[in-house]
Amino acid sequence: MLLSVLALSLTLGLFSCEREGDKTSLVSLKLPTYSDVSSLSCTKCLKAVVVNIDGAGFPTLKFFNKMDFELASAQLSSEVVFDVPSGPERKIQILAIYRLNDGTFEAQYGSVVRDIFAIEPPPIVLALNNLGPFKAGSIVGRYLTSADNGPTGKVIISMNHAASGLSMDIFDAQILNGWFEFFMSENFSMSYRLANGTALGVPLLGLQNKSLDSLVPITGAIVTPHMARVHRPSTYFRSTNGGWSTDVESVNEFHDIIYGYFGDVGSVATKLVCLDDAASTVLSRMSSTGASADITYNYNNTVVPNSVYTVGGMSVTAGGLSCSGDNTSNSNDRILVNRAQFNGMGNDTAKAIGGAFTYYFDTGEVKKYLKSVSINTAFLFKALPNMFALPGVNPATPFDGAKLFIKPNSAIGGYEHAICTAEWLSLNGFNEFTDFATPLTVSATAVSFSINTTSLSGLNAPPVNSGFILCPTKLGAMTGYGGIYAGGLQ
Repeated sequence: MLLSVLALSLTLGLFSCEREGDKTSLVSLKLPTYSDVSSLSCTKCLKAVVVNIDGAGFPTLKFFNKMDFELASAQLSSEVVFDVPSGPERKIQILAIYRLNDGTFEAQYGSVVRDIFAIEPPPIVLALNNLGPFKAGSIVGRYLTSADNGPTGKVIISMNHAASGLSMDIFDAQILNGWFEFFMSENFSMSYRLANGTALGVPLLGLQNKSLDSLVPITGAIVTPHMARVHRPSTYFRSTNGGWSTDVESVNEFHDIIYGYFGDVGSVATKLVCLDDAASTVLSRMSSTGASADITYNYNNTVVPNSVYTVGGMSVTAGGLSCSGDNTSNSNDRILVNRAQFNGMGNDTAKAIGGAFTYYFDTGEVKKYLKSVSINTAFLFKALPNMFALPGVNPATPFDGAKLFIKPNSAIGGYEHAICTAEWLSLNGFNEFTDFATPLTVSATAVSFSINTTSLSGLNAPPVNSGFILCPTKLGAMTGYGGIYAGGLQ
């Protein structure tokens, strides 16, 4: 999947919309299409559309039309329809991402200024300028304002391209006491700013007009103990069952990841990104041919073709006690990157952060939670540092409790970007789960509970196939932040 922030959707989504007045116009925008006449298939398949609308009397409106990037031949409709507050000189900017036949992606941009007064004005046919190849990635880590604290709330991610005049808000994301996992392009500049409370509009220092390439290049002897880049091959085959005779799928995924600490310079200087220092270690679920595992993980600061390799950071061995500890991915002073994160299990596992929680490395795999089975099945979700405190102990901590939600036939995915609000959960068919064998409890380091093993088997068995979402709370209420989709709890 190219953009981990994308969900499976063919609808035009409004992710930020605040405006004055009731008079709006329904605007239809038509984008270029590229088709093979003989086969009626797309030669450039439209995969994503971002629309920003600016004008007097209202804040910028941001619309995002999203789709699964792994479906090579499918594409969005070339007609995008949205409401615009009526009035003069409405500036509409459009960023469109197309997938080419060779599996790469291309960014196109256009803008138009129109007076819009009619309830349904004539469609706008827009020409777009080709900005060139578009490469996506992620940046994962912590933004610090003091030694062990950072902001909590919403972050707006904007994209800049001076040559074309593009300057748009393209995503929003969450930051929890400084912990984050953001979209970042490899080759286009991105900026990040806070979008709530007293910090409204405050830029995140060190994360302005940055790309993966500008922060940590693909190769070189980079001395950045607090920041590292992991390069991944753009195409490979993945084994979903650990073998290569069945259940093998092709993956097209150019998605490097930077891990690091940012913000207050003094605080960042004491932190480490600790990298698994294995060399030429075969990853069991990845193959260049689909016949056998042959893609390797390498810690060495140099390009190793057709492999997963690292640049920057600190080796686990060289980091000594500072890089030691339990098998969680993250602690107060270090982010631990294990080669198992990249063993063909997707971007969420590679990033190893889910809402308010950090993934585990356990028995050779990276997991969302730990499970133990006896009379009851016990689950433990490890919290990110400084994320939970018992009620009344530390009011500044984002969360002090949690709730579990369940939905039939939701165990196989599609809810990775869950929003922990009563409205979102209800609209998506999730109800609170309360049938615990031992109560859900919260500590400063974990959320744990158990479910009767027989009952859990019934919830997991077809045709029920239940899926779960764990939502942190503050004073008994959800805040909209911090949730993790746990799948089937199997």
